[in-house]
Amino acid sequence: MDTVEKISDRIILIAEGKVVADGTFQELKRNEGDTLEKLFSQLTGQPDFDQLAEGFTQTFNP
Repeated sequence: MDTVEKISDRIILIAEGKVVADGTFQELKRNEGDTLEKLFSQLTGQPDFDQLAEGFTQTFNP
């Protein structure tokens, strides 16, 4: 999603068929989060996959 942040003029996030956010990255970032991943997680209630991946990695590499 890092690329989306850099090249998009407008971002529309859809979850379960509903628009949950619509605007420029700067507009969305002001309201909800500092990255598109975190913004999506906050708006949809989906887990932050960065945190899940970190936990998974630590489980197998103590």
